[in-house]
Amino acid sequence: MIVITKEEMQDAEKRAFASNLNQENIIEKAGVIIAQEAWVNTTASKNTKIIILVGPGNNGSDGLVAARFLSSWKATVTILLISKRNDLNKYLKDEQKNIKCIEMIKNHEARTITKKIKESECIIDALYGIGWDINRKQKTDEYNLKKLLDKIQLHRDRQFILCVDIPTGVDANTGQCIKNTLTADMTITFGAIKIGMTQQPGSSKVGNIIIEGLGIDHFIKERSSAHIISKNDFHKNIIKRKSASNKGHFGKILVIAGSRIYPGAAILTCEAAAIAGAGIITLASSKFVQQINITKQPELTLFDTGNSEYLDESIFPQLIRQVDNFNAIVIGPGISQNKRTVLLINKIIEFLKKNKHSIPLILDADGLNILAKMENWPFKLSKNVILTPHPGEMARLLKKSITEIQSNRIKYASILAKKTEATVILKGPGTIIVSENNIMISDVSVPALATPGTGDILSGLIGGFLSQKLLPIDAACFGVYAHALAGQEVEKNIGNISSKASDLFKYLPKTIKEIVYAKDK
Repeated sequence: MIVITKEEMQDAEKRAFASNLNQENIIEKAGVIIAQEAWVNTTASKNTKIIILVGPGNNGSDGLVAARFLSSWKATVTILLISKRNDLNKYLKDEQKNIKCIEMIKNHEARTITKKIKESECIIDALYGIGWDINRKQKTDEYNLKKLLDKIQLHRDRQFILCVDIPTGVDANTGQCIKNTLTADMTITFGAIKIGMTQQPGSSKVGNIIIEGLGIDHFIKERSSAHIISKNDFHKNIIKRKSASNKGHFGKILVIAGSRIYPGAAILTCEAAAIAGAGIITLASSKFVQQINITKQPELTLFDTGNSEYLDESIFPQLIRQVDNFNAIVIGPGISQNKRTVLLINKIIEFLKKNKHSIPLILDADGLNILAKMENWPFKLSKNVILTPHPGEMARLLKKSITEIQSNRIKYASILAKKTEATVILKGPGTIIVSENNIMISDVSVPALATPGTGDILSGLIGGFLSQKLLPIDAACFGVYAHALAGQEVEKNIGNISSKASDLFKYLPKTIKEIVYAKDK
């Protein structure tokens, strides 16, 4: 599914209205759709009380048309104007006499507004839509707007909140929003979903989303900025096992994970790689970690690392002699930042840069923290690398604050991808995957995944898919999508309080099966 920026939507509208689409007809269609949704989501009876918040632009025009239809259906409609409009008669027509219009600039209407809010069944936000810019300088009408939104928040009871295109106060490109933003029950968005609707905190404000093309969708460029990941993205790329298959056909993966203080990270990563279908999984870790892991997962093979408590550079010569036997490598989960381990990881990264085979590599957790401390690290990465930072790790890599990263997640994920030529997965609600010109977004938000170890499982999944020769972007998307869907099953069956990372293993096999055979049913 296409997801677009504010600028792409504005470009589509401009080209649509320059062709054979009549702008006023589009406004009429939008207004009817808004009115119908408001009507069916209230008591839908005579004298149903509905408030429509109207702004100065086309979003407000949509709201005025909705007001006309609702009034003609005998609803009691009140329009709150954030600024003066001279086109009320144009859109309200004969119903203008039946609709009370209140201009917010008139302070003497404050008590009336409060009373109307308390009595209303439905509030329609037709203020700014994508025209809102979170960095804009405050003007008089916006001061009135914030006062109005505060008043609605204060007196809101059970009103159905319907937002037009995107809730006012949400930045359409980033998802950042003002504190006064209403939380919608439903958002009717036009053309396509806006990127800001997929990112927190904006994604928590939109409620149920209805997409209405209005004919404008035909003018949205096929090569838009971003897409939401769906099952249909993987069907052609996934290897399905044939009757004559053997384990060698499904890849060999080297997992460099775990330490004395984080032994479980290796267990989670390796188990996930097995569930993803990797043929042979080899664990390189301290002997202590390997002994624990082999009792939990007897399918593993072990890389001889001696008796050291931590991985160290002494195993490097042996490792580089065998590295070309692997189809994918995962480095980082739970390895710690022990000085000897840091030296080893630095050497491995520099070696892989020079290796002619460009073995696909995933760097996660402490692998990323070690990378961030390497001098000129963006130039030391090989091809076919996947970086999987959470916001804190991304902040360390780019030397930014977490607040900066979260203020525009797509921007910073794209910067890192361009700087490194890697596939970047910026984790968190609305996970973003960027690779070259591809931006993919997971619109599945799962609080149950906010627990230690789920990132290790994600790295193992992606590594398992990579070892089966999926392209990095495909492996990343498949891993993120399967991880999220399994997380939803965990949340559904266990809840998001008592769930733990390893609970994912109960649901991942079935989830992967459903994705792989989605089109075979």
